[in-house]
Amino acid sequence: MRRSPSNTSSTPPRRRRSLSLPIATYMKEYRMAQAMKLLRETNISISKIADRVSYETQRKFSKAFKEVTQMLSSECRRTQDSNWND
Repeated sequence: MRRSPSNTSSTPPRRRRSLSLPIATYMKEYRMAQAMKLLRETNISISKIADRVSYETQRKFSKAFKEVTQMLSSECRRTQDSNWND
């Protein structure tokens, strides 16, 4: 059986950080990063983005998005839209 290295000094810093987070927290942050990318780079509706990042409802997605980013998903998109119009 192959084991993961227990010595974190040989683990790359980014991987070390992810190992220190509970898996649910890591996954939520990962999903929100994907959602932010979609909000910034596409015109896909927020409900479809919620579905793409595996949230059952837009409401659950919006709550998680605000918890992680401290802003509403619509605010994130509006900020990006105003940057494109400058």
